Amino acid sequence: MTTEKNGFIYNLKYLPRTICVITVLLTTTFPIAAIFYLLSFVIKNQKPFSKVIKIWANINLWIAGLKINITGLENIDKNKQYIIIANHESALDIFLGIGKIPLQIRMMSKIGIKKLPLIGGLMTRLFFIFVDRSNTKISLKNINKAMKNIIENDISLFIFPEGTRIKDIPLLPFKKGAFVLGIKHNLPILPVVMKGAKKINPPHTLWVKKQSIEMEILPSIPTDKLNLNDIEYLRDKCFNIYKNNLQKP
Repeated sequence: MTTEKNGFIYNLKYLPRTICVITVLLTTTFPIAAIFYLLSFVIKNQKPFSKVIKIWANINLWIAGLKINITGLENIDKNKQYIIIANHESALDIFLGIGKIPLQIRMMSKIGIKKLPLIGGLMTRLFFIFVDRSNTKISLKNINKAMKNIIENDISLFIFPEGTRIKDIPLLPFKKGAFVLGIKHNLPILPVVMKGAKKINPPHTLWVKKQSIEMEILPSIPTDKLNLNDIEYLRDKCFNIYKNNLQKP
């Protein structure tokens, strides 16, 4: 059985690439994080950090050997800030979002990441947002504080509205968080549809496979005429956009 497509022996051919990706990730992340953490107490401008984070993300994508085709870049106004949403299928989706979208990007992450030595502290200082679903009150306080800094520093927030990449169906129901923030802070929603990402790094595995990825940046959806009563309308509208796009060949 191990020789089947999802078996260990079959996937051994991906071992060199997987080891290389993990090695580069570990050897670049912690030294950069240490330097950035110290510099963040001196340099208040977020743009230099954003540029190096983007370079770091693209190095990791290059090492993974991905062929990435991006369409719809004309739908991005670099003078605007967005709530960027994307479907989530691969651990490398984070690098795709940060590396390939030509904006200052910060992510919304699970609270467990904040506990990582050095990494969590740096992400906090760079205004990444952590969500603790077990403590809504503290989570909302952290989100509000981070959003104030994000808006003041011309940063766009990247969110996976499905909440997880572990799934047996193409698309999970969207959670409300991204759409609450879009309406509350009058930020347009920028949908990014990813196709082929699931084959890079299948759920429950460490294998990194060379794949072609399609990233389609769709026209943004304004929120300036919406209020908090429109959250479900906006969420469902975006969900249907993804559902229809993912069904296309």
